[in-house]
Amino acid sequence: AGRLGPLNLAMEALARKALLAIALLCGVLARAASAEPSSPEAGTHWHTFVSQAGRFQVELPVDPEEQVDPERMTLLGSVSGRTYVVHAGDLELAVEVRDIPTLAKTLVPTDVILDQTREGVTADLGAQEVEGSEISLQGLPARDFVYRLPGSPPVLEHARAVLVDGRLYLVTGKPSRPGGERPELERFLDSFRFTPAE
Repeated sequence: AGRLGPLNLAMEALARKALLAIALLCGVLARAASAEPSSPEAGTHWHTFVSQAGRFQVELPVDPEEQVDPERMTLLGSVSGRTYVVHAGDLELAVEVRDIPTLAKTLVPTDVILDQTREGVTADLGAQEVEGSEISLQGLPARDFVYRLPGSPPVLEHARAVLVDGRLYLVTGKPSRPGGERPELERFLDSFRFTPAE
């Protein structure tokens, strides 16, 4: 590994800790943004919502509430982002966008960032992962995972995470009440498309 081997390992360990802190922000900020139910029943009025600032598009029953999240400092630099949230009928849908520090994406492989995101989200929520898989979104590595939220009766939330040009997307959906998978939830998740930076 050469003389820099130990230094590289130490920096990677530091980066992993910082990435876990970044991952914990995913979920915390969205839950804060989704505190106020606001919209009508999910139904037949779905349309494609396009976010120029977020560089993504997704099908939604109504336009989301958008929150510009405060910049947070981590060991590897600042993290900024936006959260887009919809309450429609008994569905809670969200797209979280986080721009991670350049140093983090330089030091840590994409797969590690995605795994830290998955682990950080479930740890922050006190949730138990019930299934997870490595997938591809538009040709890039991604993570698809389902976790059981604490409470009784339990509710399952479905999430997908992908890293694009240093921008981390976390797409989540769940029913606000227990009850199994909803076709609209899968429609939302499957419709998500990111736009690479120019």
